[in-house]
Amino acid sequence: MTRAKASTRNKVKRPDDTFEVSTLEQLRVLSDPLRMRILNCLFGQPKTVKQVADELDMTATRLYYHVGELERIGIIQLIETRIKSGIVEKYYRTVADNVRVPRNLLQLAKQEMGSTSYGELLASIMEATADDLRLAAASGTLTPPDDATARKLVIVSRNMQRLNRDQANRFVAKLTKLANEINNAEDKDGELLFGFAIAFFPMKPADDQDSAD
Repeated sequence: MTRAKASTRNKVKRPDDTFEVSTLEQLRVLSDPLRMRILNCLFGQPKTVKQVADELDMTATRLYYHVGELERIGIIQLIETRIKSGIVEKYYRTVADNVRVPRNLLQLAKQEMGSTSYGELLASIMEATADDLRLAAASGTLTPPDDATARKLVIVSRNMQRLNRDQANRFVAKLTKLANEINNAEDKDGELLFGFAIAFFPMKPADDQDSAD
């Protein structure tokens, strides 16, 4: 005989379009690549820590602390508590569909966190993007480049290019304008959900580049 579930729904905040990171502490918590992977699992659908652990092929005990940190900074919330056969199941979900880090906060982080921590923070954003790409490919949403439709909807590029400062500044201005245009183009009735990530950055100081010639 199966014992019936008891369910308690919490008063939860309705998901917003965007969660804006507003403090260095929030930024520090999100700089951990594992936490970014946990967020990916909790977008859109409430899940327990055990369900997230199964998706990530990890033990739940390894994730409890990280889930607690994400809840503490307000980027995820407890949606529902269920009791099944005497076991408490807690369901979490992100409070928004997108996460935005303002540029001025990244600049402040560079000053406050030091170069190594700052680099890890930026790398964690790209690692989360890599997880998004893997998930899209595994679900069949992202298909190989021989698919004509995929070619029209997907751009993924990695390159290294030698530029002068004026050229770099012009590209930054263009990319910033494009990023703002995409971020402001949200269509709540849109049939497709797109990922968008930009990384344009100097690989070496100018002196190192000149000496390499």
